[in-house]
Amino acid sequence: MGRLNHVGCICLVLCILLSISSGIETIKGKAKIPAFFTFGDSLVDPGNNNFINTIAKANHAPYGQDFRGHEQNGRFSNGKLATDFIASRLGVKENIPPFLDPNLNSQELLTGVSFASAGTGFDNLTSTRFEIYKLGVRKLGVAGHPPLGCIPIEKTLQGESMLNGCIQAINYISSSYNQKLKEALQGLKARLPGIRLEYVDIYDNMLDMIKHPLLYGFEISNRGCCGTGLLEVGPRCDNRTPITCSNTSKSVFWDSAHPTQATYQIIADKLLLQNIPKLL
Repeated sequence: MGRLNHVGCICLVLCILLSISSGIETIKGKAKIPAFFTFGDSLVDPGNNNFINTIAKANHAPYGQDFRGHEQNGRFSNGKLATDFIASRLGVKENIPPFLDPNLNSQELLTGVSFASAGTGFDNLTSTRFEIYKLGVRKLGVAGHPPLGCIPIEKTLQGESMLNGCIQAINYISSSYNQKLKEALQGLKARLPGIRLEYVDIYDNMLDMIKHPLLYGFEISNRGCCGTGLLEVGPRCDNRTPITCSNTSKSVFWDSAHPTQATYQIIADKLLLQNIPKLL
Protein backbone atom coordinates (compact mmCIF):
# COMPACT_ATOMS: atom_id res chain seq x y z
CA MET A 1 0.00 0.00 0.00
CA GLY A 2 2.91 2.35 0.72
CA ARG A 3 4.13 1.89 -2.83
CA LEU A 4 0.71 2.61 -4.22
CA ASN A 5 0.48 5.83 -2.24
CA HIS A 6 3.93 6.86 -3.46
CA VAL A 7 3.17 6.32 -7.13
CA GLY A 8 -0.35 7.65 -6.92
CA CYS A 9 0.75 10.90 -5.33
CA ILE A 10 3.90 11.52 -7.30
CA CYS A 11 2.73 10.58 -10.73
CA LEU A 12 -0.86 9.96 -11.41
CA VAL A 13 -3.48 11.46 -9.12
CA LEU A 14 -5.65 13.98 -10.89
CA CYS A 15 -8.00 16.10 -8.85
CA ILE A 16 -9.35 18.78 -11.14
CA LEU A 17 -8.71 18.46 -14.84
CA LEU A 18 -10.94 21.12 -16.32
CA SER A 19 -12.08 24.51 -15.12
CA ILE A 20 -14.07 26.70 -17.47
CA SER A 21 -15.07 30.18 -16.37
CA SER A 22 -18.72 31.14 -16.26
CA GLY A 23 -18.42 34.00 -18.73
CA ILE A 24 -19.50 32.05 -21.80
CA GLU A 25 -20.13 34.01 -24.97
CA THR A 26 -21.62 32.61 -28.14
CA ILE A 27 -20.50 33.04 -31.70
CA LYS A 28 -22.87 31.78 -34.40
CA GLY A 29 -24.66 29.62 -31.85
CA LYS A 30 -21.49 27.96 -30.59
CA ALA A 31 -20.06 28.42 -27.13
CA LYS A 32 -16.87 30.41 -26.87
CA ILE A 33 -14.59 29.37 -24.03
CA PRO A 34 -12.80 32.42 -22.61
CA ALA A 35 -10.47 30.60 -20.22
CA PHE A 36 -9.20 27.14 -19.31
CA PHE A 37 -7.53 26.34 -15.99
CA THR A 38 -6.11 23.05 -14.75
CA PHE A 39 -5.13 21.66 -11.37
CA GLY A 40 -3.42 18.37 -10.61
CA ASP A 41 -0.07 16.65 -10.69
CA SER A 42 2.44 15.57 -13.32
CA LEU A 43 -0.22 14.49 -15.80
CA VAL A 44 -1.22 18.14 -16.23
CA ASP A 45 1.91 20.00 -15.08
CA PRO A 46 3.35 21.90 -18.08
CA GLY A 47 6.42 23.01 -16.14
CA ASN A 48 5.53 24.58 -12.79
CA ASN A 49 8.15 22.39 -11.14
CA ASN A 50 10.82 24.12 -13.19
CA PHE A 51 10.44 27.06 -10.82
CA ILE A 52 10.36 25.31 -7.45
CA ASN A 53 12.91 23.35 -5.45
CA THR A 54 12.12 19.71 -6.25
CA ILE A 55 13.75 16.75 -7.96
CA ALA A 56 10.47 16.03 -9.77
CA LYS A 57 11.38 17.82 -12.98
CA ALA A 58 11.09 17.02 -16.66
CA ASN A 59 12.96 20.00 -18.10
CA HIS A 60 15.68 17.83 -19.56
CA ALA A 61 16.11 15.46 -22.49
CA PRO A 62 14.59 13.17 -23.60
CA TYR A 63 11.38 14.81 -22.29
CA GLY A 64 9.83 17.10 -24.87
CA GLN A 65 11.60 15.51 -27.83
CA ASP A 66 8.41 15.70 -29.91
CA PHE A 67 7.26 19.09 -28.63
CA ARG A 68 7.70 22.15 -30.83
CA GLY A 69 11.40 22.81 -31.29
CA HIS A 70 12.17 19.68 -29.23
CA GLU A 71 11.63 21.88 -26.18
CA GLN A 72 12.25 20.31 -22.76
CA ASN A 73 9.69 22.45 -20.99
CA GLY A 74 8.80 20.45 -17.90
CA ARG A 75 5.99 18.31 -19.32
CA PHE A 76 6.33 14.68 -18.27
CA SER A 77 5.88 13.40 -21.79
CA ASN A 78 7.57 13.35 -25.17
CA GLY A 79 5.26 16.14 -26.31
CA LYS A 80 1.93 17.72 -25.45
CA LEU A 81 -0.41 16.90 -22.57
CA ALA A 82 -4.11 16.14 -22.87
CA THR A 83 -4.92 19.60 -21.53
CA ASP A 84 -2.87 21.22 -24.30
CA PHE A 85 -4.91 19.36 -26.92
CA ILE A 86 -8.19 20.25 -25.21
CA ALA A 87 -7.34 23.96 -24.95
CA SER A 88 -6.33 24.01 -28.61
CA ARG A 89 -9.48 22.23 -29.79
CA LEU A 90 -11.64 24.63 -27.75
CA GLY A 91 -9.92 27.56 -29.42
CA VAL A 92 -8.56 28.99 -26.17
CA LYS A 93 -4.82 28.70 -26.78
CA GLU A 94 -2.36 26.31 -28.35
CA ASN A 95 -0.78 25.15 -25.09
CA ILE A 96 -1.51 25.65 -21.40
CA PRO A 97 1.42 27.47 -19.72
CA PRO A 98 2.58 26.97 -16.12
CA PHE A 99 1.31 29.51 -13.61
CA LEU A 100 4.76 29.89 -12.02
CA ASP A 101 6.46 30.99 -15.23
CA PRO A 102 7.77 34.48 -14.39
CA ASN A 103 7.48 35.53 -18.02
CA LEU A 104 3.71 35.06 -18.24
CA ASN A 105 1.83 38.08 -19.53
CA SER A 106 -1.59 39.23 -18.37
CA GLN A 107 -3.35 37.73 -21.40
CA GLU A 108 -1.97 34.29 -20.60
CA LEU A 109 -3.15 34.60 -17.01
CA LEU A 110 -6.63 35.64 -18.09
CA THR A 111 -7.11 32.91 -20.68
CA GLY A 112 -5.85 30.00 -18.64
CA VAL A 113 -2.86 28.46 -16.91
CA SER A 114 -2.03 25.26 -15.10
CA PHE A 115 -1.56 25.23 -11.32
CA ALA A 116 -0.49 21.58 -11.37
CA SER A 117 2.73 20.48 -9.71
CA ALA A 118 4.36 17.13 -10.36
CA GLY A 119 5.09 15.17 -7.22
CA THR A 120 2.82 17.17 -4.94
CA GLY A 121 -0.59 16.84 -6.56
CA PHE A 122 -2.66 20.00 -6.31
CA ASP A 123 -2.30 22.98 -4.03
CA ASN A 124 -5.13 22.96 -1.51
CA LEU A 125 -4.99 26.74 -1.28
CA THR A 126 -5.68 27.23 -4.96
CA SER A 127 -7.76 24.26 -6.02
CA THR A 128 -10.23 23.66 -3.23
CA ARG A 129 -13.55 23.34 -5.01
CA PHE A 130 -15.30 25.70 -2.63
CA GLU A 131 -12.67 28.37 -3.15
CA ILE A 132 -12.95 28.03 -6.91
CA TYR A 133 -16.72 28.31 -6.60
CA LYS A 134 -16.36 31.52 -4.57
CA LEU A 135 -14.22 32.96 -7.34
CA GLY A 136 -17.12 32.54 -9.77
CA VAL A 137 -16.23 29.37 -11.62
CA ARG A 138 -19.35 27.34 -12.31
CA LYS A 139 -18.07 24.66 -14.67
CA LEU A 140 -15.71 22.00 -13.32
CA GLY A 141 -14.55 18.69 -14.70
CA VAL A 142 -13.16 16.43 -11.98
CA ALA A 143 -11.04 13.49 -13.07
CA GLY A 144 -10.84 10.19 -11.22
CA HIS A 145 -7.92 7.85 -10.74
CA PRO A 146 -6.43 6.06 -13.74
CA PRO A 147 -5.92 2.27 -13.45
CA LEU A 148 -2.85 2.45 -11.21
CA GLY A 149 -2.48 -1.32 -11.25
CA CYS A 150 -1.55 -1.13 -14.94
CA ILE A 151 1.18 1.48 -14.64
CA PRO A 152 4.62 0.00 -15.50
CA ILE A 153 6.44 1.43 -12.47
CA GLU A 154 3.77 0.18 -10.08
CA LYS A 155 3.91 -3.31 -11.59
CA THR A 156 7.71 -3.23 -11.32
CA LEU A 157 7.62 -2.20 -7.65
CA GLN A 158 5.19 -5.03 -7.01
CA GLY A 159 7.45 -7.52 -8.80
CA GLU A 160 5.19 -8.03 -11.82
CA SER A 161 6.83 -5.75 -14.36
CA MET A 162 6.96 -8.15 -17.29
CA LEU A 163 3.35 -9.27 -17.07
CA ASN A 164 0.99 -7.92 -19.70
CA GLY A 165 -1.87 -7.92 -17.24
CA CYS A 166 -2.63 -5.47 -14.44
CA ILE A 167 -2.58 -5.80 -10.67
CA GLN A 168 -6.27 -6.20 -9.97
CA ALA A 169 -6.09 -5.44 -6.25
CA ILE A 170 -4.60 -2.01 -6.98
CA ASN A 171 -7.07 -1.32 -9.77
CA TYR A 172 -9.86 -2.17 -7.35
CA ILE A 173 -8.61 0.58 -5.03
CA SER A 174 -8.58 3.04 -7.95
CA SER A 175 -12.08 2.13 -9.08
CA SER A 176 -13.41 2.26 -5.50
CA TYR A 177 -11.96 5.74 -5.11
CA ASN A 178 -13.63 6.79 -8.35
CA GLN A 179 -17.01 5.57 -7.16
CA LYS A 180 -16.69 7.55 -3.94
CA LEU A 181 -15.61 10.59 -5.95
CA LYS A 182 -18.76 10.35 -8.08
CA GLU A 183 -20.89 10.23 -4.94
CA ALA A 184 -19.07 13.22 -3.46
CA LEU A 185 -19.66 15.23 -6.63
CA GLN A 186 -23.37 14.54 -6.43
CA GLY A 187 -23.34 15.94 -2.91
CA LEU A 188 -21.48 19.05 -4.04
CA LYS A 189 -24.01 19.67 -6.78
CA ALA A 190 -26.73 19.84 -4.17
CA ARG A 191 -24.73 22.23 -1.98
CA LEU A 192 -23.42 24.64 -4.61
CA PRO A 193 -26.23 26.39 -6.54
CA GLY A 194 -25.63 26.83 -10.25
CA ILE A 195 -22.51 24.69 -10.45
CA ARG A 196 -21.90 22.15 -13.18
CA LEU A 197 -19.72 19.25 -12.07
CA GLU A 198 -18.75 16.58 -14.54
CA TYR A 199 -16.94 13.41 -13.52
CA VAL A 200 -14.15 12.77 -16.03
CA ASP A 201 -13.46 9.10 -16.64
CA ILE A 202 -9.75 8.49 -17.00
CA TYR A 203 -9.88 4.94 -15.64
CA ASP A 204 -11.91 3.19 -18.34
CA ASN A 205 -10.36 5.16 -21.18
CA MET A 206 -6.80 4.29 -20.20
CA LEU A 207 -7.63 0.71 -19.23
CA ASP A 208 -9.06 0.03 -22.67
CA MET A 209 -5.95 1.42 -24.37
CA ILE A 210 -3.68 -0.67 -22.15
CA LYS A 211 -5.67 -3.88 -22.62
CA HIS A 212 -6.44 -3.40 -26.32
CA PRO A 213 -3.57 -1.30 -27.71
CA LEU A 214 -3.95 -2.44 -31.31
CA LEU A 215 -7.44 -0.91 -31.47
CA TYR A 216 -5.84 2.49 -30.90
CA GLY A 217 -2.83 2.07 -33.15
CA PHE A 218 -0.45 1.12 -30.34
CA GLU A 219 1.92 -1.82 -30.20
CA ILE A 220 3.35 -1.53 -26.67
CA SER A 221 1.31 -0.98 -23.52
CA ASN A 222 3.23 -2.72 -20.72
CA ARG A 223 6.32 -0.49 -20.58
CA GLY A 224 7.49 2.99 -21.46
CA CYS A 225 9.92 4.20 -24.09
CA CYS A 226 12.58 5.65 -21.79
CA GLY A 227 15.18 3.00 -20.98
CA THR A 228 13.60 -0.25 -19.89
CA GLY A 229 10.31 1.61 -19.45
CA LEU A 230 9.81 -0.20 -16.14
CA LEU A 231 11.33 2.20 -13.59
CA GLU A 232 12.73 5.23 -15.42
CA VAL A 233 10.88 8.46 -14.63
CA GLY A 234 11.91 12.06 -13.90
CA PRO A 235 15.65 12.22 -13.05
CA ARG A 236 16.05 8.54 -13.95
CA CYS A 237 14.90 9.34 -17.46
CA ASP A 238 17.55 11.72 -18.76
CA ASN A 239 19.76 12.27 -21.80
CA ARG A 240 21.94 9.31 -20.77
CA THR A 241 18.92 6.97 -20.98
CA PRO A 242 18.23 5.41 -24.38
CA ILE A 243 14.82 5.61 -26.00
CA THR A 244 13.93 2.01 -26.69
CA CYS A 245 10.81 2.60 -28.82
CA SER A 246 11.50 2.92 -32.52
CA ASN A 247 8.27 4.93 -32.84
CA THR A 248 6.95 6.62 -29.69
CA SER A 249 3.50 7.04 -31.22
CA LYS A 250 3.14 3.26 -31.05
CA SER A 251 3.54 3.18 -27.27
CA VAL A 252 0.93 3.98 -24.62
CA PHE A 253 3.57 5.05 -22.08
CA TRP A 254 6.46 7.47 -22.50
CA ASP A 255 8.29 6.75 -19.26
CA SER A 256 7.35 4.22 -16.59
CA ALA A 257 4.51 6.36 -15.27
CA HIS A 258 3.37 8.87 -17.88
CA PRO A 259 1.63 8.53 -21.25
CA THR A 260 3.02 9.49 -24.63
CA GLN A 261 1.74 12.46 -26.57
CA ALA A 262 -0.21 10.01 -28.75
CA THR A 263 -2.02 8.65 -25.70
CA TYR A 264 -2.77 12.13 -24.40
CA GLN A 265 -4.28 13.06 -27.75
CA ILE A 266 -6.63 10.08 -27.64
CA ILE A 267 -7.61 10.90 -24.06
CA ALA A 268 -8.28 14.52 -25.05
CA ASP A 269 -10.41 13.44 -28.01
CA LYS A 270 -12.48 11.20 -25.76
CA LEU A 271 -13.01 13.91 -23.14
CA LEU A 272 -13.97 16.41 -25.83
CA LEU A 273 -16.57 13.95 -27.05
CA GLN A 274 -17.82 12.50 -23.76
CA ASN A 275 -17.45 15.10 -21.02
CA ILE A 276 -16.74 18.66 -22.08
CA PRO A 277 -19.93 19.16 -24.15
CA LYS A 278 -21.91 18.61 -20.93
CA LEU A 279 -20.15 21.61 -19.40
CA LEU A 280 -20.80 24.04 -22.24
